[in-house]
Amino acid sequence: MQTLPPSIQKYVEVWTQKRFEFLDSVLTSNHILHTGAQTITSIDQIKKYVSERFNAFPDIQYQVIDCITQDDKYCFLWKASGTHKGTFMGIPPTLKTFNYDGVAVHKLTNEKISETWIYSNFYEMLEKLRTI
Repeated sequence: MQTLPPSIQKYVEVWTQKRFEFLDSVLTSNHILHTGAQTITSIDQIKKYVSERFNAFPDIQYQVIDCITQDDKYCFLWKASGTHKGTFMGIPPTLKTFNYDGVAVHKLTNEKISETWIYSNFYEMLEKLRTI
């Protein structure tokens, strides 16, 4: 993968290496996270968003497949897999394994991430967990 700015590289490590401590240093104080289902506008809520996923899916593994950059934007194609071992969005643990993929676009402002858009089939995967 190409050389990335430090804040982008550390944000990737939040997801691929569970490095939660990087969130404060890589996101602007007014960072906006768009997930398709919701818009999150505080770092504390973003931390909650991240930790809820790792608590419900403790063995989840994220892998970056590709990265495309243009100007101040970094677009990642990624995939994830894991096991549903904790309650998430009202769904009790099913112990089922899953795979899903998505795209994340990050906007860099003054060397920090100021806005993120995530598009994935995560909720489709959750619906399958409910029906298994």
